[in-house]
Amino acid sequence: MCHSERMGERLDSIPFSGIMRIRDMMFGIENPYRLDQGDVSFDAPDAVKAGMSQAIAENRTHYVQTVGIPRLRELIVDKLQSQNKIPIESVDDVMVTNGGIHGLYVIFHGLLEPGDEVLCADPMWPSTRSTIQSAQGVPVDCPLYESGRWRPDLDELESKVTQKTRAILLNSPQNPTGGVLTQADIERIAAIAQDATTKDVLMLAWMNREAIETTLQTRQVTYYSRSRQTLWQKGETSGHTQSLVEFRFDCDGDAILISVKQTGPACHTDRPTCFYLKVEESQVVVATAPLKGS
Repeated sequence: MCHSERMGERLDSIPFSGIMRIRDMMFGIENPYRLDQGDVSFDAPDAVKAGMSQAIAENRTHYVQTVGIPRLRELIVDKLQSQNKIPIESVDDVMVTNGGIHGLYVIFHGLLEPGDEVLCADPMWPSTRSTIQSAQGVPVDCPLYESGRWRPDLDELESKVTQKTRAILLNSPQNPTGGVLTQADIERIAAIAQDATTKDVLMLAWMNREAIETTLQTRQVTYYSRSRQTLWQKGETSGHTQSLVEFRFDCDGDAILISVKQTGPACHTDRPTCFYLKVEESQVVVATAPLKGS
């Protein structure tokens, strides 16, 4: 038996949840009006209680597989594929946990190294922050804005990404504000345009599902504007269009490579490429001049 009077010092920096303090106080009050946490306001349905009683009567009270009962995992896979349209392949992609915080605990302790950063909403459920810190990660707050219906500014969120960023935590509907990410928020994907003939990299912009579908249907490259939150077709005002030649996803499905036939300059500075700044001996220099007569 191991006995120690000291706990790990890093645990001292993790604040105890104020929500838990309030909940513990609540048990000493008669008929309190509860605002402490998202516990349901109704008792367990009779069918659930009957099923639990039957399991106990059948002595199904022992340890089960670590990642969950096989039949339960199969049903979860079927539900995620058929109803949620989440492209998981098999039960190997599913692990049953004792709630959301348990799941996050497993993820962060398996993913983070000391000092790794996790971008997360501010405000957020207190236990989430503590879970990141217990894994020696660093929560990086990304404010939610009431004017945006309690959604983050995605450009601001993107600006907080550093070499230490290991994960971005998305919670929708968000706890505690109730904010819900839109389809456009969660479908943004980086798209790199490459000249089909010269193989030069022309530009990088964003696409969402609608932009991808429009591009594939019209064969004219269409992007998604983050600032205006709308689609825009390349060259719709300048005439410097991009005709689609080939469309590829990367192996993780989180970036797109578009092979195009470029008409005129690709950059709004009248240069053939948006990547015209080059680093030479720790200095940034202009490597490509604007096209003449463009």
